[in-house]
Amino acid sequence: MNFDFLSPYKIGYEIIDQSKVREVGQLRHYFFDVPDIYVQRAVDTFAPFPVELLEFYKEIGFGFFHRRKNIENRLLDPMSMVYMNRQEGYFANEIVKEYLNYYNPEQYLLFFQVSDSCFLAISRRAENGKNAIWYKNNMLEDSLSDFLRLCCDNADYLPLRISRIDYLANKDRRKQEKARQKEAEKSAPKIRYLGGHQLIDNW
Repeated sequence: MNFDFLSPYKIGYEIIDQSKVREVGQLRHYFFDVPDIYVQRAVDTFAPFPVELLEFYKEIGFGFFHRRKNIENRLLDPMSMVYMNRQEGYFANEIVKEYLNYYNPEQYLLFFQVSDSCFLAISRRAENGKNAIWYKNNMLEDSLSDFLRLCCDNADYLPLRISRIDYLANKDRRKQEKARQKEAEKSAPKIRYLGGHQLIDNW
């Protein structure tokens, strides 16, 4: 069992007895069982299906890591994952479309919602039984198990990784833009002045 370290955070769908409310409220993470029929529907929709994600659904279900304001950290349930990758219903929006454009749908699936405007993908095909986790064009970890363990143990792991990737991408983008501007200036016509008149040539 690759995900048994998350078993203590599973809670039931049923109404929680009043005596259990405080105990559940103190959990760092929340996970719920997934009906087999929904898991099978996702598997049938996306084949090949990530083997680690299939194992997670069967062993743990779906749920949330380190719930914080404006942060979801939600590993999607199977049907939400289907709707997101098909851009149906609630997930038919420009933000999801933008993230889907980073990935070849034959190779990756969006499966994790960091926030309303940030999503992660998982490789559909496994390498040595592992499915890599991606943020845009950057691999975060080479397996779902390692990724979730890091998420579980450190609330700052994911925001720090994403912030670092975005920072470096923006830095590289600014560098490229500066290089383009410099090249444009080099090739632009040069201006001379003679007797108060502008003379343009390419000398």
